[in-house]
Amino acid sequence: MEEKCCQDKQGRCSGGINLSVFFKYILGLFLLVIGGWLILEYWNQLVLIFQGSIGLFLIVSGAIILAVAK
Repeated sequence: MEEKCCQDKQGRCSGGINLSVFFKYILGLFLLVIGGWLILEYWNQLVLIFQGSIGLFLIVSGAIILAVAK
């Protein structure tokens, strides 16, 4: 049977999940939960911002189309 070499640059063998990877997963899940909660909490304000930015988006899109269409 052939043995797999699992040593990194420092000569250590990481047998499972790395602590930094675990921390990143925990932080990512935490931020997803907080972000979802904030979206639900401030939904009316979010819709208002989206509705207010539609006109600006159309103006910028029209300016880009006019600049490209030579």
